[in-house]
Amino acid sequence: AKNKLQKEYKDLQNKLAKAKSGAKDAGNTLTVTDNGNSSKVATNTQPRGHVVLDNAQFYTVRRGDCLIFIAKRFYGSEKGNYFPFIIAGTEEKIEDPDEIEVGQKLTIPDLKAAVSTEESRSYVKQTFYDVADKYDAKGKSGMAAQLRAIAAEL
Repeated sequence: AKNKLQKEYKDLQNKLAKAKSGAKDAGNTLTVTDNGNSSKVATNTQPRGHVVLDNAQFYTVRRGDCLIFIAKRFYGSEKGNYFPFIIAGTEEKIEDPDEIEVGQKLTIPDLKAAVSTEESRSYVKQTFYDVADKYDAKGKSGMAAQLRAIAAEL
């Protein structure tokens, strides 16, 4: 995994060098910091789907993780129910928010950046509503109501 991160880092450094020299680069500009579990996405990141990922971070799921605890870790202890931001930002579609896999790579969007454009805010809100619908279908209407309330405030 470390070798893969180092290769990605070199590729991204090359893209950055091209961009700085005036060449046009349609790719992302990232700074990858290898600290074992997360990598920082620095600047000018293109949206994934419709989510702005400036200042996003990457996280690899470990045994015992769940999206609520991951959201608390990155967004603060009072924001565990902000996990739909992670679902919206992660490239690999998360079908069931209660079932993530060990080793799965998640993208943790920056809360402010993810709602910095109307398109991105709309996409994140829709993700909250979609996840709320999934919880309604599971009979967890309390969680669904909490997610809808957060979405309404975005």
